[in-house]
Amino acid sequence: MHLEIGAVVLAAGRSTRMGSPKALLPYRGRTFVAHIVEELRRAGVGPVAVVGPADLGLLAAAVPSDPRTRLVGNPDRDRGQIASLRHGIVALPEDCPGALSCLVDHPAVTSSTYRALIDAFREGGATILIPVRGGRRGHPPLFGRSVFQEILDCPDDGGARNVVGRDPTRVREVAVDDPGIPVDVDTPADFRALE
Repeated sequence: MHLEIGAVVLAAGRSTRMGSPKALLPYRGRTFVAHIVEELRRAGVGPVAVVGPADLGLLAAAVPSDPRTRLVGNPDRDRGQIASLRHGIVALPEDCPGALSCLVDHPAVTSSTYRALIDAFREGGATILIPVRGGRRGHPPLFGRSVFQEILDCPDDGGARNVVGRDPTRVREVAVDDPGIPVDVDTPADFRALE
């Protein structure tokens, strides 16, 4: 039996360009954060750490109740996304072999993409997997446990890109047919364009 791949959902941003918390925006009958967690569940992801601001208030109400989902407050959110990823990785079980790093403002990624990344990781040969469609990289990356310490230690500036770029031989691009992997919802105009 395989140990379950986990996920970290990064939802601690200030959403200044959007003007309201992106995690709580509606998408396909749920909030962004609830939709992402449900798609992760459909893909067979195990433990999920949803990282929000230190005050989890409204976010806590939006996350589906599930013993495999843990809410984590990030008091360091001014240090960027990497701080949230660090808090999420620390919150995952010690035997978790890898984790998807999901941005809450990328709600259109499908469960089939999460599943393809997990399957490719289990095939071996790569420590970091990145979905690609039409030659363009998207989200989320999947990081193997062997690079977790590098994520914890990497500088804030550049974040996880430092880890991805360190050694291209350990990165595998996984082709997916998912137009949602590059869709980044940062502004009201982006939200209006979301399908």
